[in-house]
Amino acid sequence: MGNNKIVFIISLPRSGSTMLQHILGAHSEMVATAEPWILFPASMSLKEDTITAPYNHEICRIALNDFLGQLKNKEQEYYNAVRKMATHLYDTFLKEKEKNIFIDKTSRYYLILPELMRIFPDAKFIFIVRNPLAIFSSFITSMVGNNIEGLGDVNIRNDLLFGYKLLYEGYKTNKKNSIIVRYEDIIKNPEIEIESICKYIGVKFEKTMLDYKAKIGILQGKLVDTKSIHKHDRPVNKYIDAWKNNLKTKQNKILVKGFIENIGKDLVKKTGYSFNEFNEFVKDINIKDQKSLKYVQWNDLLTHPNNRTILIQNKLYITKMINNKQYKSLIFFFIKHPRSFLRICKFIIKK
Repeated sequence: MGNNKIVFIISLPRSGSTMLQHILGAHSEMVATAEPWILFPASMSLKEDTITAPYNHEICRIALNDFLGQLKNKEQEYYNAVRKMATHLYDTFLKEKEKNIFIDKTSRYYLILPELMRIFPDAKFIFIVRNPLAIFSSFITSMVGNNIEGLGDVNIRNDLLFGYKLLYEGYKTNKKNSIIVRYEDIIKNPEIEIESICKYIGVKFEKTMLDYKAKIGILQGKLVDTKSIHKHDRPVNKYIDAWKNNLKTKQNKILVKGFIENIGKDLVKKTGYSFNEFNEFVKDINIKDQKSLKYVQWNDLLTHPNNRTILIQNKLYITKMINNKQYKSLIFFFIKHPRSFLRICKFIIKK
């Protein structure tokens, strides 16, 4: 299997990658399936603090690195071996499906881009990006069911804090084998954009690709994101501005402000979006709002759960009780934890 037989779709969750995966998988020469996650375990094996296992993985990692250190090409030999393993699996799948190109869309592969590019140095990478606020909106409504505390989950934290940066760094370091496409461009001009992607891959565009549901249906497997893909037969543009309504509350805007400031103006611009538009959306959020105990704040919520101070934990709990109007529970909390009440009072006085 040559490297040109594998195409990686790289994105943050909720970026339209499932739609693109289905479109490309509907091509007569290409095939896709539910997220295979083939390369995650092996790619993470040489890293510290990444794998939990019944055996002592840290000792395993040390031993494996010691062994590789004695080889002429050191850890590159390991990545060469991983390529052979993955190639065998991809080749077998292609042979059984009678196709030529495998589309691997695995959520959060952006976390192992340096390793992926060492394993498959000549593979093609399609980076699909979406309006950051549309992604943020989808995280809140779809991924955490409007329970904003869920945004502090370790995996989602990585997406929000580091996702855009790692995506762009991966693209920038491997431009010769990568392209960036925007979700909004695909749904506005699907024929033009998909034809361009096909040209990049090296196949002829087929109009029937756009009617992916009629062509291949919903891809098999438990890890197909069906939140939206099952609702439509082809690309639709009805969700482009939905984020404006979903994020219009003051609480959501406070988090949005922290999110876009974390991404930064330069990166927003490089991925093709307007930082000024985002700033305009949150212009009514002031310093007082960002210090208020009435609202969950970005820095408190996005602090790693293992590193949250008692004060942060209490602030999040109090905010949750206030937002849910569970004042009785809040009173009992303060009675049971008087020191927490004093901490909160001191915090308010300082602010």
